[in-house]
Amino acid sequence: MVSKTAKNLYLDPDVVERAEEYGRRRGANLSSLVSDYLDALTSRLTQGRHGPLVQRLLGAGVPRVHGTKKRRQRRPSIEDYRRHLDEKYGPK
Repeated sequence: MVSKTAKNLYLDPDVVERAEEYGRRRGANLSSLVSDYLDALTSRLTQGRHGPLVQRLLGAGVPRVHGTKKRRQRRPSIEDYRRHLDEKYGPK
């Protein structure tokens, strides 16, 4: 059996209510939901992985080859990103 540690968390009551309902539908209690979430979050951080939202956004800035919908094979560089920001917001 895995040992547990008691911690006090201060959470928004509306969030707690929604999370408890979510847990009831999935047969999990609030403690296991929080524990699983924190485990997944810290595992991704220590392993250099990103969550699904970040994974989807990683390709959002990839420039398209002019005149086609095919994306370039290379990943954009920091210079590409800076150029994009300069075009969008103007130079610093």
